[in-house]
Amino acid sequence: MIFGSTKKNRSNELTVIAGCSRLGASIALSLSSDYKDTLVIDKNPAAFRKLTSYYTGQTLRGNVTDIKRLEEAEINKASVFIALTDDDDTNITSAQIAKKVFNVPKVMARIYDEDKKPLLDKSGIETICPSILSESLITKFMEKKNEG
Repeated sequence: MIFGSTKKNRSNELTVIAGCSRLGASIALSLSSDYKDTLVIDKNPAAFRKLTSYYTGQTLRGNVTDIKRLEEAEINKASVFIALTDDDDTNITSAQIAKKVFNVPKVMARIYDEDKKPLLDKSGIETICPSILSESLITKFMEKKNEG
């Protein structure tokens, strides 16, 4: 069963966010404030507390790798799937399910362990790796600092 707001968003595109982590909640709130249809899935109902009263999307308690639960959530109607749990293996698996089983066009997974990134490199699934992003930003900062 999907739980959610009675408020209607204006978008015809659904974004599914796997994991109501701090980042997941932040992205969901941002999309919701832009009137985007959003569904956040998390196995821990307490995680949804991170979503403020301004969130107008839907929530669903469930395992993001459970194909039956994802069918119930109708993620086949999603145009975007973003895996943002705190577990790399869950993110990789749920992203692969979204892409290969449900044919979601745009899929992204957060991967903490950069050694796991090659698992998704040729899959059509985008990855975001906090350590790689941090290293890049710190390098730019240091180069800028040296310039003046």
